[in-house]
Amino acid sequence: MINSEKTTKMKNRFNTLFDKVSKKYSSWANIQACVYSEKLNIDYKYIPYETEKPYHIASIGKMFTAVLIFILIKEN
Repeated sequence: MINSEKTTKMKNRFNTLFDKVSKKYSSWANIQACVYSEKLNIDYKYIPYETEKPYHIASIGKMFTAVLIFILIKEN
């Protein structure tokens, strides 16, 4: 299990990554993400600031989450 300091760093990194993606595609859609791992002690939810734009549903959640986790592992 990861300590709370590392968990906080991961959540901050998730915020940064999701903010970048959200801003890049803000003209046409919102994103919303949830990341949960009991082993890594992560329970994270990213909810956009604007709710008036449509959501595009895709089946890339597991792959996207895996890539983010590997980015975080590589950085730490």
